Amino acid sequence: MQWELSPNYHVAMINTFLSALRSAQKAGMEQLFPASYKATVEKMILATINFSFPDYTYPVFSDAKLVDKSSMLKSYVSWARTFPGNEVIQFYATDGKKGRAPAYLSHGLTTSGFYTFRNGWNTDATVMVLKASPREHFMPNPITELLSYG
Repeated sequence: MQWELSPNYHVAMINTFLSALRSAQKAGMEQLFPASYKATVEKMILATINFSFPDYTYPVFSDAKLVDKSSMLKSYVSWARTFPGNEVIQFYATDGKKGRAPAYLSHGLTTSGFYTFRNGWNTDATVMVLKASPREHFMPNPITELLSYG
């Protein structure tokens, strides 16, 4: 999770990191990036999936702004091109038509303090995201968002 713990900043960092990697690939210099770089970006995308709601939006914690499904779908499609073997990213990139949903329901991003509780990955799932960030963080605002469909 990006250090300011804003979902929008986190997504922006995914795109920035991937832009650097894709530029290196086009220049034939991908070998300059360690495998851990690509693995970190993949984890960043999975973190986004973990704190997202069924409509592809996510909580407006910290400086975040509300996103819409179409813009997030475009992001997932772009990210899936870099990670074609990740079935969870493929699931999100295809709006559930391909790939598979994560094998778990609840998940904790313990370093950032984002905890997600859900009763499913389908479009009518109920999802609660709790932000219990570290006290020393720049924008401490413990808050919970709940989104329910169905």
